[in-house]
Amino acid sequence: MDEASEYYVWEVPGKPVRVCLSHQAIDHILTQAVHGLSLLPRHGAEVGGLLLGTVEAGEIPTTRIEEVVPVPIEYAFGPFYAFSESDKSVFRELLRQWQPPLGAPVHAVGFYRTGTREPMALSQHDLWLFAHYFRDPSDVALLIRPRAMRSSTAGFFIREQGQIHAESSYQEFPMKSHAPAAHAASQPAPEPQPEPPPAASDEAPAGAPEDVPLPAFLSGPPPREKREWRWWKRATKETYAVPAAEEGSTVPPAVAEEESARPAQPLWVSWWTLIPILVCVYLVVGILGFAVARGLRPAPGRQAAPPRDPYALSLLVVEYGDNLCLTWDRNAPAIAHAERAVLSIIDGNQSQSLDIEQTVLRRQGFSVTYHRVTDRVTFRLEVYLKNRRSISETWEFGGSGAAR
Repeated sequence: MDEASEYYVWEVPGKPVRVCLSHQAIDHILTQAVHGLSLLPRHGAEVGGLLLGTVEAGEIPTTRIEEVVPVPIEYAFGPFYAFSESDKSVFRELLRQWQPPLGAPVHAVGFYRTGTREPMALSQHDLWLFAHYFRDPSDVALLIRPRAMRSSTAGFFIREQGQIHAESSYQEFPMKSHAPAAHAASQPAPEPQPEPPPAASDEAPAGAPEDVPLPAFLSGPPPREKREWRWWKRATKETYAVPAAEEGSTVPPAVAEEESARPAQPLWVSWWTLIPILVCVYLVVGILGFAVARGLRPAPGRQAAPPRDPYALSLLVVEYGDNLCLTWDRNAPAIAHAERAVLSIIDGNQSQSLDIEQTVLRRQGFSVTYHRVTDRVTFRLEVYLKNRRSISETWEFGGSGAAR
């Protein structure tokens, strides 16, 4: 069997890593992804684990992924795949079992995760995993966007000259199942063979009666007499016969008989029927009028949201081990009117500055990750406005906690 029938080949021209993903690993990942979608309504929960395989040396190294090992977590941070302290211990133990020992080439060559966030990019937790546990240039990360009713989308992330392009994958691809059931279903079903017609016989079976009536459920009930029901008319009262007119009478017999018969009267003419109908109509009209009047009542006014502080940058720092990830509010008024910014970092006795352009300052998802050396780190973000003024905000890390 050739490589294309056993693996999906991910290869981007000019990139330093080539990836071959086995169809068996794809099926196992999709099974876990569907299970994650069923854990929570709407978007589901993210799942992930280790990628197991080998690395083949060459002009362009090939990372060959044979199987996956799921790593369950306790979801301490919601539906996202992020490790708590106990999750880190479980992950390190599994990773230790799949280190490349002598004589066993299959080992952990990266990690995978399903994504329910927009856009499909590596999170700060993914970058932390890359930096701490997958430092080989051939290690990869696989991000999958699962979908229940159509093909899922996936993409690999690689390290290029020590840097990771975390905003998006260089090449996304549809991830489809290759289970044996799918191949069996694609094979056309054998055409049914026509059954031989029964042998014709002109003679009736022995002992069968000549004229047998049909059963009741085949012949059906006898036809009923069609009757015309008129509920809106009363039954006509009896008409008494009128004796024939005597000699010398001026009234014809036909007229006398017609006058003796009383005509039928409609039922709704009676007051005993009109009164309940009128009461029901009044009740319905009253209920509808109350509902319409209540719907036209003006809704209570909503309280206006408190005004935002025009001088706040809302600095936020997340700690991952020895790394500090710094971000800020892109919708803050000062950020919206800023031309540029300068980030100053003081780590113990060392200090450095970083110039941030206007477009980078407002870019969604952009953050600064700093590997601290000491337990005393200070971030100071100074934003320069168009009127030659500046606004700054400071965040300090003291080892046991943080304070602005």
